[in-house]
Amino acid sequence: MVLKEFQRHKVQLNMDVEMPTVETIRRMAQRNEGVAFLPHMCVGQDVAQDALREIKVKELTVDRKIGLVCPAKRSLSHAAKAFLELVKSS
Repeated sequence: MVLKEFQRHKVQLNMDVEMPTVETIRRMAQRNEGVAFLPHMCVGQDVAQDALREIKVKELTVDRKIGLVCPAKRSLSHAAKAFLELVKSS
C-alpha cells in the first residue's frame, strides 16, 4: 500500500534494506537508521516515551480489513460461539 502511494504521488522511494519483523524495523528507527511506516499499536509506547516520533501523513489514508480468527482444534465457549453468530449475521 505504501509503495503504491509513493508511485501514485510520483515520489521515489529508496529502500536500502528490508527487515523481516516489525520489532527489527522499530529498533532500527529508534537507532536513527531510517524511517518506517508501522502500525500505531506497535509503537504507541515508544511514542509516549518520546523514543520515537509519530508523523501524520495527510496524503496517506489506510483502510484496513480485519479478519476474525479462532482456534481450529479447540471447542469454543458459549460466549465465543454467540459472538461468532452475531458477527456472521451482520
